[in-house]
Amino acid sequence: MTITEQVFGLQPGEPNAGYVRALWLLRAADVLNVLSPQELPVAGQPLTVSKAGLLVRTGAMLSRIKPMTKTATFEEPGDTEAAGSVYAPQLQIPMPKPSPAFDQYLSRYAATRWVVFWVDYNGQGWLAGEPDNGLRLTTSRLQGATNGLLLTFTGRSYHPAWRLESTEPEVLFVNSAFDFGFNLSFDS
Repeated sequence: MTITEQVFGLQPGEPNAGYVRALWLLRAADVLNVLSPQELPVAGQPLTVSKAGLLVRTGAMLSRIKPMTKTATFEEPGDTEAAGSVYAPQLQIPMPKPSPAFDQYLSRYAATRWVVFWVDYNGQGWLAGEPDNGLRLTTSRLQGATNGLLLTFTGRSYHPAWRLESTEPEVLFVNSAFDFGFNLSFDS
């Protein structure tokens, strides 16, 4: 009898940092398609969306949020249903002292569904939400110690959040009509 052993986990001394470092928002209506890792595989990187796999409309709005250091989190509980596995991605971003312009932005896009991609402190890119099933955004006012807002993006999917080959807008959207100068960085 022959067996094959697979070992998963960190090797001693390997760094592993938590939290979301930065994230970008695309309105789901502006995303034409997300080519799955099966449709456009990335060599040697299973379950990874190619840097050419996120297709958006010309003139789409790309908003960047740069949260305070090590405050934004992502979790994704999974479950099994009759139709198969289901995942519930959730991104939480505390935003201290939001400006009136940011409040207006949130009000304008309150009912919008989102495709969100982000980079963690390990440098790994991730993607959640799809054109026909974007993440929902809810806000909670925090008048306590941080005196700000808690942004929460939630959704449901039949696959876990995919890794993303790159999170650099200039790489993902080559020859795009984006204005990369606009972002939602509200550092206090």
